[in-house]
Amino acid sequence: MLKKPQWIETFERALDMTRGFWIAREATLYMYEEIVAILRDCAERLAARLVAEGKIRHTRDLYYLPVNELEDIIAVVTDTGGVLSHSAIVAREYGIPAVMACGNATKVLSDGDRVIVNGTTGIVHRVR
Repeated sequence: MLKKPQWIETFERALDMTRGFWIAREATLYMYEEIVAILRDCAERLAARLVAEGKIRHTRDLYYLPVNELEDIIAVVTDTGGVLSHSAIVAREYGIPAVMACGNATKVLSDGDRVIVNGTTGIVHRVR
């Protein structure tokens, strides 16, 4: 059996790597689309709650509010994550407090619960 020329072996390795990178690219796009769907759902729920509380007139108005108008509402409290998690980064970008890796936030808190969050100390208090 004849040995393959070096350029064919190099090409086959490059082709295998390209296939692997293509799979990774597609998986990343799928995950991004999943995140966008989750964020869209969260925004719709928040908008509906703000309408019910009389803070905005239409759900679409949520998208026109500057962050300072939402400050008394959008803190981030998560069961998992850390300082480099997506939620923590978004919280920093919007200048809102965040407490990551509570472990049981979604079990203890319900949608619509009012909380006071200290992002520096990591303390979350439910307001009754």
